[in-house]
Amino acid sequence: MSRWEDMVSLKNGMTEMEGLEDFHEAAWVFKRNGLYYLTYADNLESNNRMRYATSENPLGPWTYRGIFLEPTSCSSTHGSVAAFKDQWYLFYHNQTISGEGHLRSVCIDYLDFNEDGTIKTVIQTKEGVSSIGPAPEINPHLKAYPVGDCLVFRGAEIQTLESGQQVVSHLQQRVPTFFSIM
Repeated sequence: MSRWEDMVSLKNGMTEMEGLEDFHEAAWVFKRNGLYYLTYADNLESNNRMRYATSENPLGPWTYRGIFLEPTSCSSTHGSVAAFKDQWYLFYHNQTISGEGHLRSVCIDYLDFNEDGTIKTVIQTKEGVSSIGPAPEINPHLKAYPVGDCLVFRGAEIQTLESGQQVVSHLQQRVPTFFSIM
């Protein structure tokens, strides 16, 4: 059997995640200085926090370390961690722009560590992180479509900015309708 024939079974079965405190969802694992970190959302009602644990093995057992991101004003908190050019970053979301928990805004803030490897509490900012260089050039293979060719509905509007550029504003999330046929 090729490795792709069975995409539903695990070779060694499930592994219980031991050592976590108040685990809810949104697990993310990364490795730093030979140590694995598992970050996740907790169960704080309507205002999750991000917690973390560490292990010498990516499958655990885990040693619970604490909370490193306090509530973000959103009913849920999910995040991921990445390093770029010797700096660590936390990617997460809030609802600052929309005011609605299901319309999330992506946030990026610095993630710093203490000398013993524990994660410092992330300071949430409105401005995010500093640029590390110039913005990339626009991909010349992308096709731009004139706004005039757009059809707008459900409250969306085409607006002309002072620069003369036209943009679509007042977009609303489309809520799916679920039904059953008897």
